[in-house]
Amino acid sequence: ARECAALSVGPPGEEDALLAAPPDTVSKYLYGCVATAVIGSLLCGYNTGAIAGAQLFIEADFSFGPWGKGLLVSSVLVGAMAGSLGAIPVSDRIGRHRLMLGANGFYIVGAVGMALAPSLPVVIAARFIAGLGVGVSGSEVNKYIGELAPPAVRGSVGGIAPLCITLGIVISYITCWALEYAPYNWRLMLGLGGVLAVLQLLLQRFLPESPFWLAMQPPPRRNALLPLLERIYGHLP
Repeated sequence: ARECAALSVGPPGEEDALLAAPPDTVSKYLYGCVATAVIGSLLCGYNTGAIAGAQLFIEADFSFGPWGKGLLVSSVLVGAMAGSLGAIPVSDRIGRHRLMLGANGFYIVGAVGMALAPSLPVVIAARFIAGLGVGVSGSEVNKYIGELAPPAVRGSVGGIAPLCITLGIVISYITCWALEYAPYNWRLMLGLGGVLAVLQLLLQRFLPESPFWLAMQPPPRRNALLPLLERIYGHLP
């Protein structure tokens, strides 16, 4: 919190004092924001884990050897590395909120590409695109929650994102098991992640920008900081 005040642009004001010494109370609005943000962590886990069940059925449709299997499985991880590296400079430039919106775009394009893929190279390319979303989510969701949450609850809500990554992996395994005998099974297994991404995309219109990022911006963008802090804390002393 003190870092926000130190990095703020312009003359110090009431919002700087709140960032430096925030109240102990928080509102339900904060928890709604956290619940929406961690959908990105669920997507991160889902897109990482779904290939475990889907690859057996992909291999039945597109015959490939060990190299093909390696590329199929690892493509999302290569995309995740690229996404997380790219998110570092972009995050401070455009803000955490817009970057998380972009992650949903990667997830949706990747899911549609995987569900409709006519060949193995298309599946691999689509998984790489989804991996970009995995990298951005892994980089930004926890950062966003940590910057949004006051110190009084930062420790408790900060662990939700890593938990949701694991939960997303578990959900992907259950989904693969449930769709084992379904028509177009592997396409559904990999494509259903797009449904969660669309849900988060719709809900993210209600999410604010990070207070930390707003504190670094010049007016008029910085003017949104004090009303946001009022919503997070529920009231101001």
